[in-house]
Amino acid sequence: MFLYKDSILMDRKRFRKVSNFQPRKCAKRYVKADDRISQLPDDILVCILSLLPVKESARTSVLSSRWINLWKHTPSLNLNAPFTPFAVRDIEKYNFVRWVNCVIRSHKAPTLKEFVVRFTLDRENKHAITRWLEFAFSRRVEKLEFDLYGYHDASYYYRFLEKFLTLKGPLSNNFKSIKVLSFKCLNMTDEDIDFFLRNCPLLEQLIVHGSEKISKLEICGSSLRLKHLDMHCCYNMKSLEISVPSITSLAVPILERLLIKNVPMLVEMFVNCAGDDINFRKLSSALSGGCVSQLKILRLRMAALWKTSKPCIFPQLPKLKKLEIEYWARGVENLINMTAVVRASPYLEEFVFKFKWDDLRSRDRLVKDVISFAVKDEISFPHNHLKVFKFCGYYGRTNEVELVRYIVDNFVVLEKLIIDPSGSSFEDELSMERKARKNAKKQLAGQLPNHIELIVL
Repeated sequence: MFLYKDSILMDRKRFRKVSNFQPRKCAKRYVKADDRISQLPDDILVCILSLLPVKESARTSVLSSRWINLWKHTPSLNLNAPFTPFAVRDIEKYNFVRWVNCVIRSHKAPTLKEFVVRFTLDRENKHAITRWLEFAFSRRVEKLEFDLYGYHDASYYYRFLEKFLTLKGPLSNNFKSIKVLSFKCLNMTDEDIDFFLRNCPLLEQLIVHGSEKISKLEICGSSLRLKHLDMHCCYNMKSLEISVPSITSLAVPILERLLIKNVPMLVEMFVNCAGDDINFRKLSSALSGGCVSQLKILRLRMAALWKTSKPCIFPQLPKLKKLEIEYWARGVENLINMTAVVRASPYLEEFVFKFKWDDLRSRDRLVKDVISFAVKDEISFPHNHLKVFKFCGYYGRTNEVELVRYIVDNFVVLEKLIIDPSGSSFEDELSMERKARKNAKKQLAGQLPNHIELIVL
């Protein structure tokens, strides 16, 4: 966790020192041949300072009297702390809140290009969070991002206040400049999101993670400028309908009802269908109908397909160039079924498979029997465009070797086979990776055709 004692924001003692600077000496410093930065106009210096973290840009105020207020006019405020996987103590929250309050009290720029807050906060800090949102809206912010790193369940998250949705008169115009909205670990409702869609005509990116208040959401409208939509970990959401002609990238979970239509510009998509093979079949259904036939990049998060006895049928993706599958499993599952998407993508050029496993129990005989039957009788399929296959989380069990063999046998123009052993959930991860590298070289080196390069990371 960073130290707030190093912050020089509005510290009286330090500013007393600055005020004692001799003007003539400062002038001499400005004209030194090797001090070209200080010879630049204020506007350019402010632009440079806006590229630095707030704490670093504020430290420049001790350089001379000219620099005291420059950082206060930066159009970008990134107020964040390094992510920590552990619970944050109350004193750390108190110090962070006090620091942010001090920054916004000192800031003088009439408008903001971006206002970003990243720290572990919740409903107990609601007054501070509300004040920060009011500040950002009053400065007609263009990019607004709150990532509050939730460690509790969503009931502890800050609840977006209705007061923001009832602003009238000139204050309502404060939303019209917003282009990017990102709310992570905040609770928002269907009505909140609808408000922003209606009142932010320039909105291009909308990201909502971890809200438990979203249930049935409709994001539709030919007048919307939305290009990127990301709805993640909103576990109470039952229905999502999307109809936005301008949208180019989409990240959504599999739901009881997922309807995607009128998205002719959609080229990149992430879908979380973790759970079971039923969700995978729901995904197939959601993508049917030609609504995503123009996709070029597809990322899937999947799990628990090892019970599936027959390969899944996937809708055709004739323009797909890159496929990435993140598969959470115990380690013994049938992996050949993952290639259903590959078989539906005849012009695929790159396939990344991330195997997330946590079980080393041996069930090789069962898995091998299932895979051998499937490969021989049902899913052999020559592919004429895929050039790169990357296997992350490789350890060397039968199902993994069989998947690699399937790729090598069927992808006739394959040029690179990349084995990355990282990805297991074991405490002794380095030892597991060393063993996995040894297994990969023993099992695969010398077994591949000459035109395929084996790379073990």
